[in-house]
Amino acid sequence: MLLFIILSMLAFLQVQALASPTRVLVTGAGSSVGMEVFKKLLKAPSKFTPYGLVRNAKDAKVLITLGAAAEQIVIGDITDRSSINGMFEGIDKAVLCTTAQPQKSTVFRIKQFFRSLVGKKRAPRLDELFYSRGYSPYEVDFLGQKNVIDMAVESGTVKHIVLLSNMGGYSNSSRVNEVGKKLGDPNSGNLLKWKRALERYLIKRSFFTILHAGTLTDDPGGKREIIWDVDDNLMRNGYKKIPKADVAEVIVQSLLWKEAIGRSIDIAARGEGTGPTKDWLRFFSLPGNNLYPSDLSEQ
Repeated sequence: MLLFIILSMLAFLQVQALASPTRVLVTGAGSSVGMEVFKKLLKAPSKFTPYGLVRNAKDAKVLITLGAAAEQIVIGDITDRSSINGMFEGIDKAVLCTTAQPQKSTVFRIKQFFRSLVGKKRAPRLDELFYSRGYSPYEVDFLGQKNVIDMAVESGTVKHIVLLSNMGGYSNSSRVNEVGKKLGDPNSGNLLKWKRALERYLIKRSFFTILHAGTLTDDPGGKREIIWDVDDNLMRNGYKKIPKADVAEVIVQSLLWKEAIGRSIDIAARGEGTGPTKDWLRFFSLPGNNLYPSDLSEQ
C-alpha cells in the first residue's frame, strides 16, 4: 500500500512538472516588439512565466503596470555583463529583442519643431541619425548580444533561444548600414552586418530560431496573414512590412513549436483581412532555411 502511495505521488509530481509553465526571459522587454512579446506571455500563464530585461526603472514600471511582478523584472545592460549576472538562473528559453536604437540629431529635432508649426514634419534622413556613444550596432547587436548568448549557454538551463533580427541583410548594400558609419572605423554603423555576425555566432552555440522581420508598423495584429521566405525574397516581391504585434505572435509560436527550432526565416505580412495565421505547424514545417552570404566572414 505504501509503495502504491509513493508511486502515485511520484506520478503526480511528474505530471505537475510536465505542466509547469515555461520560464522565458525577454531582452528588450521595455519597448517595441519585446514589450509585445512580454504582454502575450503574461496573458498565457498556464504556458509561460515571462521575465523581462529592461535598462532602467522607468521601463520596469511599465512592465509592472502590464501585470508583471517585481521578481519578473531584471534591470541591466547587455553591454555590461556584470549588470546581468545570474539573470538566466532557472530560465528555460530566451527571446532576444534588444537592438541599437539610432537617435535623431539636434539639428534635425530643431528643424522638425519648426516644420511641425506649419504641418510639414518628415522622417529623418540617414545622415540625420546617429548612435549614442557605447550603444552602436557593434556594441549592442554584436558584443552585447554575445554576452546574452554566452550567459544563456553557460546557465545550463536555457534550451532554446529565439532571436529577432531584420530583413535586408542578405546584401551589404542596404542603406540602413550607413547610419552611424564613420570613416576609418570598421566597427561603426553596419547594423545589418553585425546582426548577421551575431546570428552566425548563435547558430553554433544553441538551439535557435532566427526571425528576420520586415519594417515594423503599429497596425493592429491578427488581421493579416503572416508569410515567410528566405534571402530577402519577400522584399523583392513587395512584402516589406509587418505589424509589431504580429512579429510578437510569431515569436510566441516559435516558443511553442519544436518545428521552429533550427529555422532562420524572413517574415512579413499580407494586406489587412488576409489573416490571421492559424496553422503554425505548417508554417514552421515548410522546407527551406536562410543561407548566409559567404562574404560575411565570422567576426
